[in-house]
Amino acid sequence: MCDWIQCIQICASGLCANENSLGQRLSDWLTNLKKHVLAPRARTQDQMNNWFQGTYYNLGERYTDLTKILFVVFVYSALFPAAFFFGAAILLAQYYVSVFLRFSSI
Repeated sequence: MCDWIQCIQICASGLCANENSLGQRLSDWLTNLKKHVLAPRARTQDQMNNWFQGTYYNLGERYTDLTKILFVVFVYSALFPAAFFFGAAILLAQYYVSVFLRFSSI
């Protein structure tokens, strides 16, 4: 049986190691630059509407992330029961980031 630090590292590496991570979704500086700097300087309404396009949102990738997190939590729950809490925290954070990105792209 592993100690709790190793279990946290295993769970974190399995839960957060994806190509479209939570930090990348939160730090979308290019969209903020487009909306707050370039859009007010647009010459026509069509150009301004193009600057206000949101980030790419793929529901399939989000669903895959959700099932991957649940799978890792259930696999490692016998060794590390606190993985349920970490998994719930990660899912909650992903939910709020998804809501933020969805409403910021409108």
